[in-house]
Amino acid sequence: MASTLRRSRRRELVLTRSFTRAIQDKVRLESPRAAFFADRTNGHTHTPLASTFEASAVPVLTSRPSMILSLYHSTNPHQPVDPIHRLPPELLVHVFALGSVDNVMFPVLVSHVCHSWRAIVLHTHSLWRRVSLNPNSNVHMWGERIRRARLCTLDVDLASYPHARPLYDIDLVALQMHLLAPHFTALRSLDIRFDSYAPYLWNAALGPLCRSTSYLWDHRSPNPGDRSFNNAVEAPKLESLTLLYPQNDDFKEFNLFGGFAPKLTRVTLEGVRLTWIPELFGNLSFLDYTHHGFSHGEEAVGEILSMLQISSRIRELRLCICHKETTFQAFHLRRPLIGDDDVSLPFLASLSLSLGNEDSDIPSELITIVSRLSVPELKNLCLQDRCAAALGSSSRHFRPPAALPTFIDTICRNTSLRSLMAKGRWVEPSLLSRLAAQLPLLKSIQVDNIIIPMGFTLEKLYDLNGRVALVTGGGSGIGLMIAQGLAANGARVYITGRRLQVLQNVAESWNNNKKDTMGSFIALQMDTTDKVSIRQAVEKLRNDEGKLHILVNNAGQGGPRSDELNKPSTTAPKKAEEISRYLFNNESFEEWSSLFAVNTFSVYFVTVAFLELLDKGSQDKPGFTSSVINITSISGLIKVAQRHFCYNSSKAAASHLTKMLSTEFALRGIPVRVNAIAPGVY
Repeated sequence: MASTLRRSRRRELVLTRSFTRAIQDKVRLESPRAAFFADRTNGHTHTPLASTFEASAVPVLTSRPSMILSLYHSTNPHQPVDPIHRLPPELLVHVFALGSVDNVMFPVLVSHVCHSWRAIVLHTHSLWRRVSLNPNSNVHMWGERIRRARLCTLDVDLASYPHARPLYDIDLVALQMHLLAPHFTALRSLDIRFDSYAPYLWNAALGPLCRSTSYLWDHRSPNPGDRSFNNAVEAPKLESLTLLYPQNDDFKEFNLFGGFAPKLTRVTLEGVRLTWIPELFGNLSFLDYTHHGFSHGEEAVGEILSMLQISSRIRELRLCICHKETTFQAFHLRRPLIGDDDVSLPFLASLSLSLGNEDSDIPSELITIVSRLSVPELKNLCLQDRCAAALGSSSRHFRPPAALPTFIDTICRNTSLRSLMAKGRWVEPSLLSRLAAQLPLLKSIQVDNIIIPMGFTLEKLYDLNGRVALVTGGGSGIGLMIAQGLAANGARVYITGRRLQVLQNVAESWNNNKKDTMGSFIALQMDTTDKVSIRQAVEKLRNDEGKLHILVNNAGQGGPRSDELNKPSTTAPKKAEEISRYLFNNESFEEWSSLFAVNTFSVYFVTVAFLELLDKGSQDKPGFTSSVINITSISGLIKVAQRHFCYNSSKAAASHLTKMLSTEFALRGIPVRVNAIAPGVY
């Protein structure tokens, strides 16, 4: 019989008088249409920067009622407001979230800045989702952080440090896992790392994550939603799992989370044996697996291939096989045998293979596994050497493994590779060259952090076939040397100057003696100080070529000299009056103007005259921009006159003119590069 004291129905929800008074105490109406919350507790003073009325005029704070209004407004109309409080709360939350990524204690630091920020931090539960435990952690403090995270998923890392004290032991790990046990279902990521050895660490750390009775021993199929059958926690929100314990000597096999983690996509393992089942690892996209070393030979190959067969959706695979010296027999559940057929990984795009021990050869298991993989979409292959990375050494300090040629032959089966990276003991120039020759789609090879693009050979680097070049003053001196260098690599070179006969003799001599792969010389008379002559040369190239790829402004002269200035003779001027009279009378305005016309003015007029053809040259070759090269001089960069003030000044002006032309072209989006070469004494 039901008790007479039990209520017959639920109490109706009514607005009580006490609740109404509490709301009225927090809400103060300024006008019939405007209301904002008042923070009665934030009564401390700030620096007098802005009044409450000025702050309330900010659109961000009055556009909508929100929690931030209760933080930034006070019942005192003259209460000053710091400008930082005018920021939208969403922006502050985003800044705090970024800080929490770098520093796990960032929310604690921010909460002690002011009452307003403390309220924001306490109301933003996602800031408290990171839980970082170590042997010195305060369990009660982290328990409070987990409570503040509320319903948010948790990012948990439990790690020890090699030189830290105290070290992890089984009791300390069990205590911290007891703290986390009620929240396993909220895990978003779990990272457990042990750098120092202690017995039974995996038992203490992974035991709470496993169920007492594995369904592998049961006659009926598991039902992830059946709690009575699973008898363990599940991980419905887990996305990333990292378990690292290189010194582990416990060969026990663990079945985690009752075999149920549907969102798990990233796994990193070293020194642990896990029961590899589709319900747990079937959706992986990233796997970093270092073999535990408790199995060898065909047994290890079968174990790893069966894992990859289950996790066939992975896109990035990192694999390392290390052997351990064991004096015991490792008992474990036998996995289904993999036949002779290849294991298909249809989505794998990146494969990284690592060598472990310094004195070991390439493990035969690794070669066998690679030969059994079918990876039609593989684009990137990375060959790492952990020993070289630890020592910070390059490949020249190590001897290549004896099995490297066999491994290279195995890799050559995959013709879809786009990039290859090799470090440490993997580097063998002759074998890498053979590999590059057999992979037609290979774009680049990175050897010890040095990227070598494919096709970047000496011939390709200086290949100028199809390019049109013009060199002023190309009939002799530096100009002729430049023209010969361009033509030797395939360019068709126009050499210009005032003396047509000299140009024709040079062009005839070159064209008669050049090789078939070299470009030709074309003689073109042009006076770089005459606009009419320059226009005629432009029209000649416009009609014959329609474009120009390379322009070398080389034409130049020496000009007037003051040889007596630095002579040690008794007649050389030494006093100010003598130097003044000598320099003033020795040179003329006409000489300076004539030299500047050749060395400086011609650079400007020739460049702008051929600019249209240079622009068309940039459009002619994809990925190529036309280039203007001005030949200045080291004399234009030094401070001494070298007995020729005029020449040094003209070359200095040409150097600065180069900077101005390149800048102006770039600002206007003209795809023409302008640079200068300043030769010295030769």
